[in-house]
Amino acid sequence: VSQISGGDASVGVILQRAPDGTVVIKRLIPGGTAAAHPNFKAGDTVVGVDGIQIDGLALADVVLLLKGPAGSKVDVEMVSGDTTPHMYTLVRRLDGSSAAKPRPSHGHVWT
Repeated sequence: VSQISGGDASVGVILQRAPDGTVVIKRLIPGGTAAAHPNFKAGDTVVGVDGIQIDGLALADVVLLLKGPAGSKVDVEMVSGDTTPHMYTLVRRLDGSSAAKPRPSHGHVWT
Protein backbone atom coordinates (compact mmCIF):
# COMPACT_ATOMS: atom_id res chain seq x y z
CA VAL A 1 0.00 0.00 0.00
CA SER A 2 1.42 3.34 -0.98
CA GLN A 3 1.77 6.22 1.46
CA ILE A 4 -1.09 8.70 1.26
CA SER A 5 -0.56 12.10 2.82
CA GLY A 6 -1.64 15.67 2.53
CA GLY A 7 -3.52 18.39 4.31
CA ASP A 8 -6.90 17.73 2.75
CA ALA A 9 -9.88 17.15 4.98
CA SER A 10 -11.56 13.80 5.33
CA VAL A 11 -14.79 12.13 6.44
CA GLY A 12 -13.27 9.94 9.16
CA VAL A 13 -13.37 6.33 7.97
CA ILE A 14 -10.90 3.47 7.70
CA LEU A 15 -11.40 1.55 4.46
CA GLN A 16 -10.28 -1.90 3.44
CA ARG A 17 -10.52 -4.09 0.38
CA ALA A 18 -12.77 -7.11 1.01
CA PRO A 19 -11.88 -10.56 -0.37
CA ASP A 20 -14.47 -10.09 -3.13
CA GLY A 21 -12.70 -6.87 -4.24
CA THR A 22 -15.23 -4.41 -2.87
CA VAL A 23 -14.26 -1.45 -0.69
CA VAL A 24 -15.76 -1.63 2.79
CA ILE A 25 -15.71 0.59 5.83
CA LYS A 26 -13.58 -1.19 8.41
CA ARG A 27 -14.08 1.39 11.14
CA LEU A 28 -15.56 4.83 11.73
CA ILE A 29 -13.21 7.27 13.42
CA PRO A 30 -14.84 8.84 16.50
CA GLY A 31 -15.51 12.52 15.89
CA GLY A 32 -15.44 12.16 12.11
CA THR A 33 -18.41 13.20 10.01
CA ALA A 34 -19.15 9.61 8.96
CA ALA A 35 -19.38 8.52 12.63
CA ALA A 36 -21.90 11.30 13.25
CA HIS A 37 -24.08 10.17 10.32
CA PRO A 38 -26.81 7.69 11.32
CA ASN A 39 -26.50 5.62 8.13
CA PHE A 40 -22.75 4.91 8.20
CA LYS A 41 -21.43 1.82 9.96
CA ALA A 42 -18.56 -0.61 9.80
CA GLY A 43 -19.12 -3.26 7.16
CA ASP A 44 -20.90 -0.97 4.70
CA THR A 45 -19.73 -1.26 1.10
CA VAL A 46 -18.73 1.93 -0.72
CA VAL A 47 -19.75 1.75 -4.39
CA GLY A 48 -19.35 5.35 -5.55
CA VAL A 49 -17.91 8.73 -4.63
CA ASP A 50 -19.23 11.97 -6.17
CA GLY A 51 -20.90 10.05 -8.98
CA ILE A 52 -17.81 7.98 -9.82
CA GLN A 53 -18.27 4.22 -9.56
CA ILE A 54 -15.24 2.87 -7.70
CA ASP A 55 -15.35 -0.74 -8.89
CA GLY A 56 -11.82 -1.55 -10.06
CA LEU A 57 -10.19 1.55 -8.55
CA ALA A 58 -7.19 1.15 -6.27
CA LEU A 59 -7.96 1.72 -2.60
CA ALA A 60 -5.61 4.72 -2.59
CA ASP A 61 -7.63 6.28 -5.44
CA VAL A 62 -10.87 5.83 -3.50
CA VAL A 63 -9.26 7.65 -0.56
CA LEU A 64 -8.24 10.52 -2.84
CA LEU A 65 -11.84 10.82 -4.06
CA LEU A 66 -13.10 11.04 -0.47
CA LYS A 67 -10.59 13.72 0.54
CA GLY A 68 -10.96 17.40 -0.30
CA PRO A 69 -10.99 20.92 1.11
CA ALA A 70 -12.31 21.34 4.65
CA GLY A 71 -16.00 22.26 4.57
CA SER A 72 -16.60 20.80 1.12
CA LYS A 73 -19.25 18.14 0.56
CA VAL A 74 -18.75 14.65 -0.84
CA ASP A 75 -21.49 12.28 -2.00
CA VAL A 76 -20.87 8.68 -0.96
CA GLU A 77 -22.89 5.87 -2.51
CA MET A 78 -23.09 2.83 -0.25
CA VAL A 79 -24.72 -0.56 0.13
CA SER A 80 -25.62 -1.51 3.68
CA GLY A 81 -27.25 -4.82 4.47
CA ASP A 82 -29.28 -5.02 1.27
CA THR A 83 -28.33 -4.66 -2.39
CA THR A 84 -29.87 -1.24 -2.92
CA PRO A 85 -27.27 1.55 -3.12
CA HIS A 86 -28.03 4.74 -1.19
CA MET A 87 -26.39 8.15 -1.62
CA TYR A 88 -25.35 10.18 1.41
CA THR A 89 -23.66 13.57 1.60
CA LEU A 90 -20.89 14.18 4.13
CA VAL A 91 -18.93 17.34 4.90
CA ARG A 92 -15.16 16.96 4.95
CA ARG A 93 -13.32 18.43 7.90
CA LEU A 94 -9.87 18.71 9.37
CA ASP A 95 -9.46 17.60 12.94
CA GLY A 96 -7.39 15.07 14.82
CA SER A 97 -10.15 12.48 14.90
CA SER A 98 -10.70 12.57 11.14
CA ALA A 99 -7.11 11.61 10.35
CA ALA A 100 -5.98 14.62 8.34
CA LYS A 101 -2.93 12.61 7.28
CA PRO A 102 -4.22 9.14 6.39
CA ARG A 103 -1.92 6.23 7.16
CA PRO A 104 -2.11 2.89 5.36
CA SER A 105 -1.67 -0.13 7.61
CA HIS A 106 -2.03 -3.79 6.71
CA GLY A 107 -4.30 -3.13 3.75
CA HIS A 108 -6.40 -0.53 5.56
CA VAL A 109 -6.42 3.14 4.61
CA TRP A 110 -7.58 6.01 6.79
CA THR A 111 -9.55 8.82 5.23
